[in-house]
Amino acid sequence: MKVSPTEVDQASTKIEEWLVIHTTPALIHTALPDGNIDFFNRRWLEYLGLTLEDVQGWRWTAVIHPEDVAGIVEKWRTSLATGEPFEAETRVRRADGVFRWFLHRKVALRDDRGKIVRWYGSSIDIEDRRQAEDALRRSEAYLAEAQRLSHTGSFGWNTSTGEIFWSEETYRITGFDRSLGRPWTWCSSEFIPTILLSFGKRLIERRRRELTWILSIAY
Repeated sequence: MKVSPTEVDQASTKIEEWLVIHTTPALIHTALPDGNIDFFNRRWLEYLGLTLEDVQGWRWTAVIHPEDVAGIVEKWRTSLATGEPFEAETRVRRADGVFRWFLHRKVALRDDRGKIVRWYGSSIDIEDRRQAEDALRRSEAYLAEAQRLSHTGSFGWNTSTGEIFWSEETYRITGFDRSLGRPWTWCSSEFIPTILLSFGKRLIERRRRELTWILSIAY
């Protein structure tokens, strides 16, 4: 059977598309206009340890962490109703039973009349990023608690913008209202006098208590 050059080119293009879809590091999936997922690439299925039939339609919700199912389904239904791009972060169960965080995105493909004909989606593993964010939050919480217990404030200064970043304890010590906006810059005429007055009062009170304690012992 004789094959035309056009048919050869089309076959070559399909092979290239197949290789890209199934060998890319990204986890690719597609959905029908009604929201039913009809395709997961090989990387996805290898991660899940499942077959395509196991996760088609809405059966993919079975591999989402139970605490995340309601949220992602609600967002997906909203995108289906509005046609807006979809984005969500959820934990997905790996083949060995371990859950890892993923960022999911989907965009709609429309025809010439603007009607949605298919959704294309990708998912990327963000477990390391989420762990780093959790570690940072814990570190900030520990610092805030240590400052609260020791009555010690802290601040940061962005020298390129002049912006001052204060800890919660620094706001409390100085008596500044956080709701009024970011702290004054160092050049503010109100900043330095307030700082000196606040710490001066604390120092005087501390010395007064020490003096009272000494006198009481001497008495």
